[in-house]
Order: sequence, then C-alpha cells, then structure tokens
Amino acid sequence: GLFAAIGLAFLLEQFDTRLRRPDEVVRILGCPIIGRIPRIRQSADGQPVVTLSDPDGPVAEAFRMLRGNLDFLGLDSDVHSLAVTSSQQGEGKSVAACNLAVAAALAGRRVILLEGDLRRPRIAEYLGLQNERGLATVANGTHNLVEALQRVDVKAPDEAHGGVPGDGVVGPPRLYVLTHGPKVPNPGEIVASHWFAELVEKYGHNADLVIVDTPALLAVGDAAAIAGAVDGLVFVVDPSRVKRPTLQAAAEQLHHLPARLLGVVLLQHHGRSTSYSYGYGYGSGSGSGYYSSTSVNGSGKNGNGKSSRPRRRARSGSTS
Repeated sequence: GLFAAIGLAFLLEQFDTRLRRPDEVVRILGCPIIGRIPRIRQSADGQPVVTLSDPDGPVAEAFRMLRGNLDFLGLDSDVHSLAVTSSQQGEGKSVAACNLAVAAALAGRRVILLEGDLRRPRIAEYLGLQNERGLATVANGTHNLVEALQRVDVKAPDEAHGGVPGDGVVGPPRLYVLTHGPKVPNPGEIVASHWFAELVEKYGHNADLVIVDTPALLAVGDAAAIAGAVDGLVFVVDPSRVKRPTLQAAAEQLHHLPARLLGVVLLQHHGRSTSYSYGYGYGSGSGSGYYSSTSVNGSGKNGNGKSSRPRRRARSGSTS
C-alpha cells in the first residue's frame, strides 16, 4: 500500500505541468525575474492601465520597480528600445507594455510606445486612443512618423515643477503612442521588413525609450522578426495561464532570437493556492537576483553564438 501510494504520487507529479514556483520559470528561461506584478484590477471605466488610473497603488509601484530594474540593467549597455512579449496570447504582455511605458514617462523619460501586434492590437483600446492613424498609415505614406503619433498626457515630475511641454517628440517628458491604425492585410511582412527596423531606430533618435508591444512568441513568427529591431526583450509570464511544456517551447525559440533577453516579468495572482508569494523583495523566491542580466542561454551570447550588441543611437535628427 505504501509503495502504491508513493508510485501514485510520483505519477501525479509527472503529469502535473503547472508552474508552481518562480524558480521554475528562472530555470526554464535561464534569466532573472526583473518584475513581479500583482493582479491588475481594471478601473471603473474598464481600463487596465493602472499607472494612469491608480498611480499610487501597489500595481503601479510594481511597474515603477520594473522600470527601475530595467534602468539598472541599461547602465552597462545602451538599451533604448525593447520588445515586450510572452509565450502565448492572454498572458498580459500588452497590459504590461502600456503600464511600463507610463511608468517610464512618469519617471521623466521621453517614451514612444509602438503597436507591433498588428494581428491582435490592444494598445489603442487600453489607452483610449483613436485608430484613424498609426503604423498602417505610416507604411502607406499617408502620415509621417511625427503625424502618426498620439500623445498621452502624464503628470511627469518636471512638469510639476513648472516645465512647459513642447509640441514635438523631443522635449519635456511625454508619452507618445503609435497605434496600429487601419487593418492591414500583411502584418507579418510589415514587422519583418527592413522598413520597420528603420522606423524603430528613427524613433529611438528622439526618445529615451521605445517600447514595442509584440505578438506572443509561439503564436506567429512576428516576435522573432521584431526582436532583430530592438536592443532587448522583456518576457511576460502568467503562471496561471502557461504550462511548463509551453514555457519550455518558448525557451527553445528564445535561444535563436537576435535580441538580449533582459528578464522576466512575473504576474502574480492573489487568492490562488499556489507556491507564489506576494512581494517585491530583490530576488525573493526567484533563485536569482533582480540586478543581473544574461542572454537566454546564460553565456552572454544569443542562441546563434553571436554576442549581444545593444546599439548606441545618436539623440538628434528628425523622425519625419
């Protein structure tokens, strides 16, 4: 009876594919947890960008800590653009991208947020923006890079001390957004093009940080294409939605991406019977400190054996 019970427990363990601990995520992906985000409760108007609706709440504070950790990671190399993605749809990568962009703008950064998920765009909806112009209208020549941007006003510290915002991209801290615009028939071709990589770089000339909301890694090949246009990658993991085999498949693909994997943003859910603990302690429960970074294979190189080389961009010139 005892041996049967032990055998049954072993079988149940083998068939349980849930991610139960943060150190499992760290071990599978081979990179540190740089942010822990509590459950995001939407505001009364249904908007999940809590850094705008509840800037003093615990979720907004978690995004500020994530922004601070990314700042620290960028001290030894220039990280002026990053892609935010996940293993599969529905893990919260678009919500994370929007809130991270607002948190960076509130810290006094000039931020441009790009909608790179042209198949399931969410940024315009989450930020309450119009879609008459955007990436699609820049691609077809209707608008230039500046005309297509929409401004999201945030109460940045410099403005509180008397700073007067300018009308252009370069100037006092602001958040600008390039939504997807009208529907396009060839989303994969657009983000995989040399034109899109140049667009990201041109915006980088006039911003401190460019954030690209990127399709889920295992859904389509767009994430791999966008990875070649940015300096780093932030990977969102929701353990309540993704299973161990799915995360392992994502880790295998991450080995082959040409971007530096900066770290994992872990979504944590209250009220669930899991081993995840709530808190923002540096490296708490992750098996790795916050303030470290690595490529996905832990060698300082990408999966193709090439060293990660974040680009240094000049801060002058026009985006038009």
